[in-house]
Amino acid sequence: MMNKVVFGIDVGGTTIKCGFFSDDGELIEKEELPTRKENSGENILPDIAEYIKMTLAMHKKKFTDIAGIGIGVPGAVRDDGTVNKCVNLGWDVVNVPKKLSELLIFPKEKIKAGNDANVAALGEYWKGSGKEYSSIMMVTIGTGVGGGLIIDGKPINGFNGAAAEIGHMPLVDGLDFACNCGKTGCLEQVASATGIARLAGTKNAKEVFDRAKAGDKDMEEVNYYGYGPEENYIDRNKGALLGKYAYQVTDNLTPYLYPQECGNRTHVRKLSIIGENKKLEVEGKDFEFTALHYTPYELENARHKDELPNIYQTVLCINEKQMGIAGDDTWGAKTHDEFLLDKEKHHLRFSFKGKL
Repeated sequence: MMNKVVFGIDVGGTTIKCGFFSDDGELIEKEELPTRKENSGENILPDIAEYIKMTLAMHKKKFTDIAGIGIGVPGAVRDDGTVNKCVNLGWDVVNVPKKLSELLIFPKEKIKAGNDANVAALGEYWKGSGKEYSSIMMVTIGTGVGGGLIIDGKPINGFNGAAAEIGHMPLVDGLDFACNCGKTGCLEQVASATGIARLAGTKNAKEVFDRAKAGDKDMEEVNYYGYGPEENYIDRNKGALLGKYAYQVTDNLTPYLYPQECGNRTHVRKLSIIGENKKLEVEGKDFEFTALHYTPYELENARHKDELPNIYQTVLCINEKQMGIAGDDTWGAKTHDEFLLDKEKHHLRFSFKGKL
């Protein structure tokens, strides 16, 4: 017979995930609520309180049957459960146990709040994939990016509960938009579900992952006017001819044992990339380009072609000029001086239009 029960609540920037457990950690049921962030998130804790009341009523339980309520929030949390600021929820300073205690008329001492990644790490340490280890690090990816750290069985909260908050570490250069925290260059701007969807131009991150699993080749057909038909470089294009050519992006990856950038075309005036209901057209005076299904980073970090990710995108790189690739052979000889890029300023001008 079930005696005491426990509620575990994960407050995310998009949804609130609620778990109803026995006091030994067995999941009884789970529920998701929308995170209502309007008006500085004033509805979030009342929604949680209402869920707890309804769940108790459905299972014919009383408040005296609750052993405890644990809440994880995406931000730094002090030991007393005070959230200093939670940008993904619109909160400023909120004492979560105190507020929820008032809403439920339930002892504040039985309500604990912590950083969402820290409490997620604690759950994995107790009942999940970390239960066989004394020290673990957990990274959570959702609306933001969080980190939870347990050393020798003890959660490391750090100053004001901000330990392992990797999402707001300034790791990314070149971003022209600010993070929710007000800074620029935070990891979660590109690595969170929100950031992934923004970079991919999709409605949500799930669409990106679904496309990756399905092997979506996205925009596949390339037509261009330039040197061809095979790949060529400024020191490897004497046999190339100026003309109109077409190829499939999948076929543009040279099957080297050790993957690397490839597929360049020189002296290009015009190109188009076509996919299902999509088309991108580029025009310029004289430029070079490559079109592959992988980023330079993905190619450089794969030791074998089998380590390349599933195809989910088309990556178009446009250059004013690329240096030559080798000297008299391709086994380590240095590029001849005339095929190196000089120190003078280079100007790349092109126009593009399309339907994506």
